[in-house]
Amino acid sequence: MSNAQSTRSSAGYYLLILSMFAFFSVAGANVYELITEVPNWSSNVPESLITRRADMTVTNPGHFFQTFSPLAILCLIASTILLRNRPKEANKWLLISLGGIVIAEAFTGIYFMPRNFTLFLDPMDGVPVETLRAAASEWVAANKVRLALVLITWFVLLKAYAVVAIARHLEGGQ
Repeated sequence: MSNAQSTRSSAGYYLLILSMFAFFSVAGANVYELITEVPNWSSNVPESLITRRADMTVTNPGHFFQTFSPLAILCLIASTILLRNRPKEANKWLLISLGGIVIAEAFTGIYFMPRNFTLFLDPMDGVPVETLRAAASEWVAANKVRLALVLITWFVLLKAYAVVAIARHLEGGQ
């Protein structure tokens, strides 16, 4: 392997690790949110939403996800390009991982963001309680689907890493 190829492969490898860190942080935050936060804000709508809004005046979970999700995507795109055919088997796992992350983000933007505005951001004055309860119920149900997608993607990303790491080891990389 030439020095340029080695540099390219190393950069791709470290960007893959950074992408994994960012995405695994997102996955962990999703699990935390499902176990800890969601039961609190969805338990007694609209009172629980009022309490949630009062607790989230400085920052909210969106800030975390809006930082780490794009970082994961950008690093994985760069890694996929730099690691193309290094080894060839990694291509499919990297692309499937990227697809999973992009689908999860698109699902968030299309499905969750309108409900996030209704539940957490827009004024609740004049919004019927049943509308708020329905939005909360839909959010909770769909979040389980999103979490399943994220966890499947998590395992695929681990597979991509394993393929790349084994190839690096066999080639004499670190």
